[in-house]
Amino acid sequence: MYLNDAECVWEDTWNEHGEKTTLQWRPGADLFRALKKTRNRSPLTFTEENLLADLQHEAQHTWEKRSKPVADHSEESVYLELVNEWRTRRIYPALVKRLGGKAVWAEEIKKYGHGYSHEVANFDALLKRMGIADDAKLLDKMNEMHLNEDVHSFKDGLIRLLTQMKDKNMQPLPTPLSELLKNIGKKPEEFRELLDGKRGKP
Repeated sequence: MYLNDAECVWEDTWNEHGEKTTLQWRPGADLFRALKKTRNRSPLTFTEENLLADLQHEAQHTWEKRSKPVADHSEESVYLELVNEWRTRRIYPALVKRLGGKAVWAEEIKKYGHGYSHEVANFDALLKRMGIADDAKLLDKMNEMHLNEDVHSFKDGLIRLLTQMKDKNMQPLPTPLSELLKNIGKKPEEFRELLDGKRGKP
């Protein structure tokens, strides 16, 4: 997130209706407008509320446990951002409330938030495929992982968590869970093919 007034363009993202779109915005100006609106208790737009969720996301990075640096664009960074963003979309409304506003786009941002959209959409598809409910129990487990485990162990933590919480009657995954997680950042249509066993290993 860049706090300046330069216009940013995000391609291949979604709007609040789940429609693919190209987003044009000014992160700095839009964030400050969102903060002003929460103070005045004015309704937020979908984009403004996304920016407050982004603020929550970045704040959460400050209390992560890192035994060593995480390289940008590494496999470990993908799991780190996935865990952080998935949590963010479920807990950011508390931040909005503390600021004096109301999160009116919470359900839409849970599905179509701008941060790490492919990773979160694919993880949600994986949860559904494994019969794991997106509920308070799962959120508690994800919170515990993010707050207490070293970020370099997140892949093992995710495999352990999903294996423990999966539906015992689920059909076996056609692609190994470790391989699915490794490809969690792919475009959703490509990840779906792996999840459904319609393409070979990359």
